[in-house]
Amino acid sequence: MVGTISGVVFSKRGEDYDIQLVRGADVSFGLVWGGSNNPIDVTGFDAACEARVNAADVSAAFEMSVTVGSTDGLITFSMTAAETAALTLGNYVYALEVIDDTSKHIAVMSGKLKVVPGVP
Repeated sequence: MVGTISGVVFSKRGEDYDIQLVRGADVSFGLVWGGSNNPIDVTGFDAACEARVNAADVSAAFEMSVTVGSTDGLITFSMTAAETAALTLGNYVYALEVIDDTSKHIAVMSGKLKVVPGVP
């Protein structure tokens, strides 16, 4: 992860990354496609980060907004404080994928996501 990471805590669990998301906080994190030492141009790319109550659920409980950069390779995922305030506390699973300029879906990371209360 790169850039400003706010309202979210990552922890590595085997091959997965678990996320703790603070309800009521602005949330933002990014990744550089290709790595920060060798970024790949992401012009024409898209991405998605969806959370579900159960992995087998057809519909997402919520999604993050995505901003795709260009030659910097930066892909940013975010939610506003108002959006996270509307989330139900509890446990979810999430998957983050990148869709390249040939429409290939590439799984980037997944794991457990827990929405926790913010400090009033």
